Amino acid sequence: MKIAFISNLVEPTGGDRILYHHVTGLRNRGHKIDAYFSGWIESYKDNMEGWNSFDAGEIIEYKPNKLNKHDFTKYDVIVGNGLHGASMVLQINHPNKVWFCQNFDPYVFGPSREIDDIYRGFDKYLMYCHDLKKIIEHYYGKKRVTFCNNGLEYKKFKPFQKQGLRNSKRVCFMVAYYRVYKGIQFANEIFGELRDRGYTTVEINATTGPLNNTMEFYHNPSFDNKSKLVYGCDVSIHPSIFETWGLVPMESMALGTPVVGVDSRGIMEYANPKNSIIVKERNVGLVCDAIQKLCSDRKGYCAYQRNGIDTAIKHDWKRVMPEIEGSYLSLIENA
Repeated sequence: MKIAFISNLVEPTGGDRILYHHVTGLRNRGHKIDAYFSGWIESYKDNMEGWNSFDAGEIIEYKPNKLNKHDFTKYDVIVGNGLHGASMVLQINHPNKVWFCQNFDPYVFGPSREIDDIYRGFDKYLMYCHDLKKIIEHYYGKKRVTFCNNGLEYKKFKPFQKQGLRNSKRVCFMVAYYRVYKGIQFANEIFGELRDRGYTTVEINATTGPLNNTMEFYHNPSFDNKSKLVYGCDVSIHPSIFETWGLVPMESMALGTPVVGVDSRGIMEYANPKNSIIVKERNVGLVCDAIQKLCSDRKGYCAYQRNGIDTAIKHDWKRVMPEIEGSYLSLIENA
């Protein structure tokens, strides 16, 4: 396969990290893959754990107003990543254009005619969230959707993994940025109640923060430090209103830190009553009660740990890449 991925700035977000694994994973399986980015976000340019690492391969920087000067006829498929990448792909004259859609942008940026035009402009989508398909088709009509699996770097987390009840009375909230759909207000309210109950609230944020009720704040820590912070907590909270998957809960599972949260749709692609506690109501008291109950039940706590780790193992990138490769092959075969 010959594939061009077109995105915006390289950013420290879960979506760009997922794209990184699609690109490098497909390259490692012998395919010709080119990644086009419009530049780097400054806070991420020196981060050696992703696109700037030695194994990321070549990145082609483009200027949006000169994108058509690149030769895209050699590719089997052109894939837009993110809203900006999708808007750029619509400008390219190619018979097989796909949007690798990882979020519902009206929830992120608010509704607008420009965003609506991009969603309507694409017939073919690649995604890993079944609820996202339902939402898009509700607003924009029937689409040709190819699903792929999603993953994480389990082997990187495993050395930091810690099992057994910790009794640290520390609860973490890990997030890339503040958006309404991330449940920021709800997270702050949970942290406030946990503080009153004698817990230490720990926030890990890639771009901004802290919340008013955060007691310990860590801005964009290294992978090693982030892993140590998460495994040092009893619980990781998941307060999001909507997610298309939820990389943070999966990372927490990989580290042996049980997840307590609410149904954000995407998390239900892998969450179940055996590997996490998903509270049905967006109720601060119920979430905090669930955390307290979990931390007082050694047997139950350890069961959630083991099942969470097993879930993370099944989603290691090397395990899911054959399926992801098959998804891209189908995009070409069914062009």
